[in-house]
Amino acid sequence: MQINNPTTFSTPDLTLTTANSSGTAGALRADDSILVYDTTLPDAITFGQSGGTGSASTSSRRDHSHAMASETAVPAATQAEMEAGSSTSVFVTPGREQYHPGSGKAWCHWETVSSTSVLSSYNIASLSDGGTGITTLNFDVDFSGADAYAVTGLSSVGGTNSYSPPAADSVRVNTFSDAGSTYTDSADNSIICMGDQ
Repeated sequence: MQINNPTTFSTPDLTLTTANSSGTAGALRADDSILVYDTTLPDAITFGQSGGTGSASTSSRRDHSHAMASETAVPAATQAEMEAGSSTSVFVTPGREQYHPGSGKAWCHWETVSSTSVLSSYNIASLSDGGTGITTLNFDVDFSGADAYAVTGLSSVGGTNSYSPPAADSVRVNTFSDAGSTYTDSADNSIICMGDQ
C-alpha cells in the first residue's frame, strides 16, 4: 500500500535573525545544507572607529580575522622645531629637550673654598680658577653667541655675584662678600644659563 506524503521539500531558505518566527515554505530534510556564514571579508578596524550592530544576514567564520589600520608614526622633533617651541604634532626626545627656549642649557653647583670643584652640573666641561672669588665656567656645548643667553646665580656668602661679559663658550662668575666690594670664595655657588645653542 502506498501512503501519499503531502510534505513538500524545497531548498532551504532560512533567514538568520534576532528573533524566531514561523515560515510558509516546505519542510527541511535531515541532510539539507543551511547557509549560516559566508566568505565576505570583515571590515577593517580603524583608529577611532565606532561600534555597530551590523545588518548582514549571515555571520563570519569562527576563525575569521579583521584587517587593522597601520599605526601612524609620530615623528621626533628636530632641533629647529624644539627651538621654535610651537609644534603640537611631534614628540620630544631626551637628546633634543635642551633646545627648547624654556629649558636650561647649562647649570652648575660648585665650591671654591677647599678647591675649585664641581659638585653637580649639566653642560659644564670644566671650571677655571681665576683667583679668590673668580671662577670661569667652560661649557661643553657652546651657545650660538655671546649675546644668545642669560645668566643668573647665587652663592652662600650672602654677598653678590656679577658676571663678566660672557663668551659663547664660557662665562666668568665674580663672587663678593657681604660688603659687595671684596672678592671672596664660597662653599656653595650656583648658576643657570638659558638661551640658544
